[in-house]
Amino acid sequence: MYVIRPLPGYLLYVQVDVAYQWLRFFLEDDDELERIRVEYSAGRMMSSEVKKILYDTIAPIVAAHQVAKAQVDDAAVQRFMAVRPLEF
Repeated sequence: MYVIRPLPGYLLYVQVDVAYQWLRFFLEDDDELERIRVEYSAGRMMSSEVKKILYDTIAPIVAAHQVAKAQVDDAAVQRFMAVRPLEF
């Protein structure tokens, strides 16, 4: 059995943590992001917890993208790539 406890004196640098940086871009709730920053920086939150939050945030975005990508066919690509006058 594993015991999870805070890491006293061990501060994590969220400025270089990849999972946290992705959350800064994708997480829409600023209050939640600040809570994660404070808890994670203080060592009260494990990196696996941050990664789980990141997964839960990104998974629906990726799923929606995959559905949209599946709907693209050759005709849609041709319409998109067609030469047409610029309208400003």
